[in-house]
Amino acid sequence: MYQTPPSVPTREDVPLSVPDPLNPRFSYGGGKIISELLALNFGRKNFERVTVFRPHNVYGPNMG
Repeated sequence: MYQTPPSVPTREDVPLSVPDPLNPRFSYGGGKIISELLALNFGRKNFERVTVFRPHNVYGPNMG
């Protein structure tokens, strides 16, 4: 879930959701969900393997 997860750190089995699809503040999370779905479903037919990689804090310890 993007934006407000039920707990931090968030487990991998938490369902993806967009709380209010008409709210522009959720467009980032919606875009991430769409791109992952496209990659996984397109990749299922056209690639041997597809991996979704969600990096966080890759620049340094003070990135938030």
